[in-house]
Amino acid sequence: MRKRRTRYSERNTKFYNKGSHTVGQVVLSVAALFLVVIFLVVLCTDPLGNNGCGPSESMMTSGDAPETADSDVSQSNDASSDTAADTSDQTSGSTADNTTTSSDWRLLLVNSTHPLADDYSVDLTELRNGQSVDTRILSDLQEMFDAARSEDIYPIVSDAYRTREDQQTLMDDVIQNYEDEGYSSEEASSKAEQVIAKPGTSEHETGLAIDIAGDDDYDQDTDSVLEWMNSNAYKYGFILRYPSGKESVTGAEAENDHYRYVGKEAAKVIHDQGICLEEYLSQNN
Repeated sequence: MRKRRTRYSERNTKFYNKGSHTVGQVVLSVAALFLVVIFLVVLCTDPLGNNGCGPSESMMTSGDAPETADSDVSQSNDASSDTAADTSDQTSGSTADNTTTSSDWRLLLVNSTHPLADDYSVDLTELRNGQSVDTRILSDLQEMFDAARSEDIYPIVSDAYRTREDQQTLMDDVIQNYEDEGYSSEEASSKAEQVIAKPGTSEHETGLAIDIAGDDDYDQDTDSVLEWMNSNAYKYGFILRYPSGKESVTGAEAENDHYRYVGKEAAKVIHDQGICLEEYLSQNN
């Protein structure tokens, strides 16, 4: 009996030891697998939040690329007056009624209630006749003129960028003309401000505005050019800035030759909806 008990005990001990060893192996295997899974999860997860794909590349806007200075855009030296209202984005902080501004340089709003900041600066490209425009609009301006010429329409830019001093000179000249007609100094200044923007409030000081005329070198009449511009300018990012019927919104008299660059996307919306820049900004900001 004692011998049998011994054998039985030995069998039970061997079975117990074998079972304990098997359970230990299973536990170790599960633990190792768990560690492997954790390692793989950590390895495949980007700490920057890009799921292992690396940081995404930033995209440049089309307006950031500089243009060459030897543009083929032809212009004349004839200067035309600027209306007293436009509206600007990089401003001294004042806002027009029900009109918001945009951080997009193409939608810069400039007028008597949205003057340009005193430190406003612009990178200019000089055109063949000595006029200058914001370098960022040159490519689309060239494309627009090329398209017009392909249809035997020959536009010129009769006026473009003005310094604040240029704007002051224009204002002074108009005031003097009214005084020469017999108006008092106060009356002359008031009347001048109806047709000329005060220095610091003219779109021409942004480099984004151009006045259009027909090219005399091609015996091109201005009416035909402006008709083409009215139908096609938006395709190239330009809008008629002071359309007839919007005087109460723009604060300026209608001008059929003053075009403003706002970018192709905004220009199409403004053209298709028959609105002005102030209305567009009010709707989209």
